[in-house]
Amino acid sequence: MAENSTYASFVGRLAEANVFVSDAESQLSLTAEFAELRTQYADVADTLTRSERRTKLEEWNVDGAACALESIDTQVLANGMALEEQCSLERPSDYFLAARALGKILQPSTESGSWLSDKQVETEIDNGVPEGFIALSPDEIMSVIEENDVAIIYCWRQDCSPCDVMREQFEKLVSQDAIPVDVPLGAIYGPEATDLLSEQYDVSVAPTTLFCSNGSVESRIVGSANPEALRAEIGIVAEQSD
Repeated sequence: MAENSTYASFVGRLAEANVFVSDAESQLSLTAEFAELRTQYADVADTLTRSERRTKLEEWNVDGAACALESIDTQVLANGMALEEQCSLERPSDYFLAARALGKILQPSTESGSWLSDKQVETEIDNGVPEGFIALSPDEIMSVIEENDVAIIYCWRQDCSPCDVMREQFEKLVSQDAIPVDVPLGAIYGPEATDLLSEQYDVSVAPTTLFCSNGSVESRIVGSANPEALRAEIGIVAEQSD
């Protein structure tokens, strides 16, 4: 509740800074100007090294011990950097809080990287599940992660080009037997589990792939990844399954 109150407190300030607009039904969406800025910084965030990510978080007074780098989505970094350019907030830490707030206080929309509301998508939703993966319901995610030594969970949505790239890469790896058969592979359609993914696993953009071990998320890939990076993460999981 306290976290939600903190997030809500940013709405007025960000609206004044031309980050948000509100429609006739009081639903929030990003302005075209800020959405474009956010996209530009998403490309920048994707290129940051681990050291550069840590430096940026330190600039925002984020305690590295309390907030592991692996738990920070690339989009959160992009949000924060875009906010730094778009508006002036009181404290450095506000940029990090506001960056996380964007995913919480925005209504689901069709903008790149965000979840679609399940009410907005009436088409079949099984075509985004890579071959070799099992489509999971929201109720099944936790049990798959906690009841297996290791697991790979792929989060996707409709009309998402990076999701298509990841699906194709996973299918190629499965066809090449590059993923051990004893590693459970699950796919979850993000809009069906928006709150669960955000609150329990800090996932708010698609695609996001979670690499899990011993009942918890050990690492993640946000967005599409090159085959080498994907193979490396799978290799780590495979070693833990031995």
